[in-house]
Amino acid sequence: MIRFECPSCTVRIRVPDKLAGKSGKCPKCRHPVTVPVLQDQPEDIFQLAPSDIPADPVLPGDDPLISESTAADEVDAKQTGQRSHPWPIDIFMYPMNQAGFVHLAIFVGIPLVVGLILKLLGPLTIVIWIVPFCIGIAVKLYYCWYIAECVNDSAGGGMRTPDAFSSADLSDQLSLAIHLGAAYVMFAGPAFFYHLYLHRMDALFWCLTVYGVIFFPMGLLAMVLYQDSSALNPFKLLLAIIKCLLPYLGLMVLLSLVLGLFTLLSRIPVLGQFFWVYGSFILAHLLGRFYWRNQARIGWF
Repeated sequence: MIRFECPSCTVRIRVPDKLAGKSGKCPKCRHPVTVPVLQDQPEDIFQLAPSDIPADPVLPGDDPLISESTAADEVDAKQTGQRSHPWPIDIFMYPMNQAGFVHLAIFVGIPLVVGLILKLLGPLTIVIWIVPFCIGIAVKLYYCWYIAECVNDSAGGGMRTPDAFSSADLSDQLSLAIHLGAAYVMFAGPAFFYHLYLHRMDALFWCLTVYGVIFFPMGLLAMVLYQDSSALNPFKLLLAIIKCLLPYLGLMVLLSLVLGLFTLLSRIPVLGQFFWVYGSFILAHLLGRFYWRNQARIGWF
């Protein structure tokens, strides 16, 4: 694998060796990048005679060349967007890898453990309330960051939850959370606050709801990919929606079905939080997958 940084946003990028010298776009900021070419090691550093190199026994089925090739094929398959199962099954398998299980344990297990500790402490909780509060904020910020990473990775052809833990510091995660909050306020906020303060579900409320349903998925996708105020421009978003209207309508139907399913599953006692986090991974994948399939039509910013 070749590892390098985007010269624009400094995000770390990993690509297979065979893409050396190829050009493309950064999966985060979409800035044009060129994969560096690996330099061959100079041959005159030192020389070893064949007799100086002990030969390791090669067991049947343990050919290192075959193993390396197979691993490369698996890496390539993950990033080419090719599903290994029929899509209705494969989308629900998106979090079913090591990274998915680890992050499920983080986002479900840590709040559960903290809650149990607070119950055991009882009245003493008031003395150390700042500790669980800070832990909760840190987990939520990292959750927002990782959901965005799922969208980004799926937009680049990823078929399972991304492997890497966050390399961004707390300020970067806070910045991302603010950007995502801005997208929510811009598109889902009008109907929410209208009903919250006026307690009415009249024609204006339903117009604001339709506005949010239409623009929120595309606005959230744009904000995750670019983290720029231009992602809040409804005219640019509307143009992108028109360019891929039928796939976008299909996306909204699919998102609604998956959201409804995991909302029902989240009401199951004890396992509710697990299903909610699991479903959010799938929703992030569907959003990124939509961009991967339609990025040529969208032609953003």
